[in-house]
Amino acid sequence: MTAQDDLDRLIRSVARQVDTKVAGAHTETRRGVVTAVAGGEVTFTVPNPTGMGTQPNPGIRGRWVGATAPKVGEVVTYIDDGSGYPIVLGPTGRDALGALSTWTSYAPTWTADADNPVLANGTIQGRYIRAAQWCMVEIRVKGGALTYWGSGLMYLGLPVASANNGDGHRIDGFVFDSGIGWTPLMGLIPAGTALVHPMYQRISNLAVGGHITLGYLTATQPVNMGDADAIILSGTYRTV
Repeated sequence: MTAQDDLDRLIRSVARQVDTKVAGAHTETRRGVVTAVAGGEVTFTVPNPTGMGTQPNPGIRGRWVGATAPKVGEVVTYIDDGSGYPIVLGPTGRDALGALSTWTSYAPTWTADADNPVLANGTIQGRYIRAAQWCMVEIRVKGGALTYWGSGLMYLGLPVASANNGDGHRIDGFVFDSGIGWTPLMGLIPAGTALVHPMYQRISNLAVGGHITLGYLTATQPVNMGDADAIILSGTYRTV
């Protein structure tokens, strides 16, 4: 599954909030005209809900998601969940759901429990999209000839802490050995933390039904990491 697949799934998840029940209240998507923007809060007016005339209601305040804030006078689409503080998806004139497709870059931390890696001439990149209670993230680490991959179990930093739901979260990915190929990864995220623990999945003995080996990613497992090798993780997790 690619990052674009995750983005499409995230957008569909937000869109599915239309005509669903949230906290006992009927949820609807509506449109309003922005009258003020301050920080992450938007004030807007909407048509009279009775349908009688076009007199606007008094200003409603909501929280907007996306990397680009709406502007005064723009029409926005928002989700009314009955909480009194709706989620503003973004400017309708610039594609309401399109606001969710803007990535924000960040610098992931990279550590290990025995001896931390040293990136040297390698590269590490992170980017994410926040939408309501969700965060979609992509992390890429590529080693160089001078990269030291550390010792012990590896950990990569997330842009936002995960929801403290008691159960934890998961994203997916793979580790790439430039001389052999790729091995699938699961990225385990303990509840309430901003760290992901990569765990590899190796399948062998397919001729006799197959055997799955699981283990935490290290500099030597499931492969000996070296120049041009890479770790790639992507997925969506809850933040609240």
